[in-house]
Amino acid sequence: MIGLPELTGELVIKSIDFVHSLGIASHLTEFSPIPGTSVFNQLGFNDTIDPCLHNNITFPALNESMRKEMKKVKTYLSKLRLISNHLSSCDVKD
Repeated sequence: MIGLPELTGELVIKSIDFVHSLGIASHLTEFSPIPGTSVFNQLGFNDTIDPCLHNNITFPALNESMRKEMKKVKTYLSKLRLISNHLSSCDVKD
């Protein structure tokens, strides 16, 4: 999952690498805070905030560093998939 307040992009990339080393394809899920949860309150949201501001499309836009981290991880995963797809298409089958 990407976008959790306590997870850095580096930790997400390490998780992607681990999953990839097992031969499993990674898929990212984007975090969005849910009203009434401790994380929602921890991030400074309250019950009066417009719900559109805490969905997974708008939420990262509120924090530029988070947006940059998310883009970095998505780009990394895209490149990893391209390399994996290229290598698997080059496999010689008997």
